[in-house]
Amino acid sequence: MNITLCSSFRNATGYLQRYLRQCDALDTLLYHAGHRLSFIWAEGDSTDSTMKALHAARWRFKSTIVDATHGGPAFESIVSVKRFAQLAYVANKVWELLPQEAAVVIWAESDLIWEPAMMVRLIERLQEVPVVGPMVFDSPPAKTYYDVHVHRRNGQQFTKQPPYHADIAGANGGLLEMDSIGSIVAMRGDVARAVWVPMEDVLVGTCRMIRELGHKIYLDTGAKCFHP
Repeated sequence: MNITLCSSFRNATGYLQRYLRQCDALDTLLYHAGHRLSFIWAEGDSTDSTMKALHAARWRFKSTIVDATHGGPAFESIVSVKRFAQLAYVANKVWELLPQEAAVVIWAESDLIWEPAMMVRLIERLQEVPVVGPMVFDSPPAKTYYDVHVHRRNGQQFTKQPPYHADIAGANGGLLEMDSIGSIVAMRGDVARAVWVPMEDVLVGTCRMIRELGHKIYLDTGAKCFHP
């Protein structure tokens, strides 16, 4: 099976080697399971050596690198019309390159900490559901939830503190149907190729498109990743 993992980068030299180590371990796991992993990396507006480092990594990874320079400022993780427009511009540079042969597409923010086995778990979940993602926390030992803006169910955003959402405890088989998910989103390839990233609400809008096409979106409550 062909799997494509997509990420974007800006001034990423402080964490890029961690990202590449995670990708290397995932590639090894998938290779031994008979799968082929490729990457689409978007980089833009860096003032460090991120682009040079990504090109240097191409000897190890089957990767396509796209220039996503937009000239806008760097933002913290805030709700901002201009920030969302920039994020959508970068993400759609990736979406334009999604390969037709990819059975699975994974969007993964490049600074996240994740275990390769968790990614494999999400890929395997796609045999049951069309779109799935993990829970996203601040770095351990913190128990605060990170992605509270995008993670929504029944019109309600997740909260920073447990239980994060009242319905989590009742997740069926660990799967909780969602309005939208973010940070890491694993999709069947045909679903990913049918949508894009709107500038007004980014992944919230992408998930809305997916649901309008008749597909359901799930959170795997047994899968976790962390934002440093």
